Amino acid sequence: MCGEGGLHTWRQHYGSVVFLIKANGKEVYRSATIRGASKASYIVDVTGIQTLELVVDNAGDGNANDWALWLDPALIR
Repeated sequence: MCGEGGLHTWRQHYGSVVFLIKANGKEVYRSATIRGASKASYIVDVTGIQTLELVVDNAGDGNANDWALWLDPALIR
């Protein structure tokens, strides 16, 4: 699985988020805190995974303006 995550352009100046990917309930990816126009890029091996979760956390400062977007997530065989 690969792709990116970022903040909506209308809220880039105000929001902050952390992107998480969980496979079978176990965290397999955690981004740095994303602010502004920064993006989180990820590549995760999901071979044999039964349950996949894409999660966004508020980076510990509340959820105001945290308009997070998963950008083009792709499952690749």
